[in-house]
Amino acid sequence: LWPGDDILSPFTYSLEEPGADLTGRKLAGALLKAVPNEVQLSFVAHSLGCRVALEAISVLAARGRRVGEVVLMAAAVDRDVLARSDRYVTAARAAHRVRWLASTSDRVLQLAYPAGDAIAAMLFGGYTRAALGRHGPSPHGATQVPDEVSGIQVGSHGVGHSDYLPADPPNVRQQSAAGFITGVLRGEDGSYV
Repeated sequence: LWPGDDILSPFTYSLEEPGADLTGRKLAGALLKAVPNEVQLSFVAHSLGCRVALEAISVLAARGRRVGEVVLMAAAVDRDVLARSDRYVTAARAAHRVRWLASTSDRVLQLAYPAGDAIAAMLFGGYTRAALGRHGPSPHGATQVPDEVSGIQVGSHGVGHSDYLPADPPNVRQQSAAGFITGVLRGEDGSYV
């Protein structure tokens, strides 16, 4: 089960990190086989799906593929991963642009992420940091976040973890996130209103 699939998700999502990495590598392999090199790929991801997308982009970059636009929403990854050479700085540099939405009002990333991240660090190595999807990206030591990375903090809008992907009917925050994505994929900055 992926996080969000059941009531135990806040306690078990940390066990999904290796599965997310494997999924990203398999996604990249499938894209390399199915999509011609001249086609520019773009990615939109939410929560742990951001890890899947970043892992896929890293594999694509290692194969010389450039990526277009990348949108990360409520990213359930450590906030310094876009500056870490052992994580996703290569993915950030391989993309034309990485745009993120983060929210200090996201209770899932405030409460469940730190506990899950600590468990993952004990099981799989690493350390615990705040989530990129709650605070936005940060440097890693002396390594800065690449210039291709920018985003918007939407905590003042009261955006929660489920306010990025539309329900039926979508609420105002979900409509704003969809508008942001559309703008970014069109090559604009993407605004959140």
